[in-house]
Amino acid sequence: AADLRPTPGHVNYANLNLTNISLDGGFYWLGAGHYKVAVKKFTFDEMHAGVHVDQGSTTFEADQHWALHDTLPDEGRPEVSFIRFDELRVRQGRTDVRFDVLFWNEEYRSLFRSNAPKRYQFTIRPSTVDFASVNYFTAEDLPVVGLARLQGTITGNPDRLRCRDLRADYGQHTHIEADVRLQDYLRGDSLFIQARLKGACSEGNELHALLPTSDLPNELRRLGRVCVTGGYTGVVRDFVADARFDTDLGTVITDLNFKRVQGQPVFYEGRLQTEGFDLDALFGTEASRRLSLDAHLYCRCLTLADADTRLDFSSSRSLFKSYVIDSMRGNLRIANRDIQGALQIIDPQGSFDGRIDINLSKGTPSYFFLGDLQRIDLNHYGLYPDTLLLSTIFNLNVAGDSLDNLSGTIRCFEVALRDLERTRDYT
Repeated sequence: AADLRPTPGHVNYANLNLTNISLDGGFYWLGAGHYKVAVKKFTFDEMHAGVHVDQGSTTFEADQHWALHDTLPDEGRPEVSFIRFDELRVRQGRTDVRFDVLFWNEEYRSLFRSNAPKRYQFTIRPSTVDFASVNYFTAEDLPVVGLARLQGTITGNPDRLRCRDLRADYGQHTHIEADVRLQDYLRGDSLFIQARLKGACSEGNELHALLPTSDLPNELRRLGRVCVTGGYTGVVRDFVADARFDTDLGTVITDLNFKRVQGQPVFYEGRLQTEGFDLDALFGTEASRRLSLDAHLYCRCLTLADADTRLDFSSSRSLFKSYVIDSMRGNLRIANRDIQGALQIIDPQGSFDGRIDINLSKGTPSYFFLGDLQRIDLNHYGLYPDTLLLSTIFNLNVAGDSLDNLSGTIRCFEVALRDLERTRDYT
């Protein structure tokens, strides 16, 4: 880590200032060229970072021949050399981390060389981490704040880390259980992450508190409690995530590729599925719409207000204002709260095939539809007191936020009405 460039508010690894150093230990000669160093207690402070280290015990074992000869005898040679730290405790501010550490490699002579292949094992006892401390020891600030509680087992070397049964808790409702692999973990811009979530839960308000500087959508708060299982592979600015989200509003299943370029919106592409998802609770409207969707989307940005999205989709058994629609499919472009594209609806109560333009950017929504209606049951949709089937080619251009206050024009061509009760047809 000594090659990291010091930045304001970060530790300078090249000029550590260690004070209040105390050591209590011993050296033991075990015979046959084998010895052991045991430290009962070791403490020190780092002045600039305000770090205090308490270490309960250390064991270092090796064969003397490893240090004295290039050609080593086969007899009596230990399989590995190692240093073990037990009950190690590191404190800085509100951060209090307790763990055991094991360093081992195949050659004692390389154990203290910076470029030697080494492996580490950390067993993290229940600990508390302040993300302000994490930022102090990394080259690039992470966008997270607050306190997290950690425990788990980590193995690795100076380039890679592998975490097993890692658990992190934040606030009252947020927790993560995962297996994680990190590569280039000391380089924020090239950090590679491969993670498999065994279980994770949170809720919108805590995510906003955890990531206050990130551009998270307000709709996230309305999801309520969110539980996630799935995986993540990639770097911070380019990654693939597949996950199942069970929320208070319904279930979402994703397999998405996210990309972000500095100064530009987030771009994501992939598959999106929903199961009975409550759209109106998500967007804060009063209608009743639950959507079961299977879609492939291409989108820029994370908020509805400035979303630029292309959506190829199909849905089945979706609820709109108490009406169940058997099947919908289409391809839409959503930009600046304006939805345009082709739409096909197939339902026992009628079908539609045409183009739409729904503009939600103004105070009053406007709707434009041009297409072919087939056997629409006007009674089913509350538009006529008796069963009356309508087929027509139509052009609708209206504005309003409900059926009670719509205004605009409807032009119909080749109109056909069928009155099933009176068995009459009108054209």
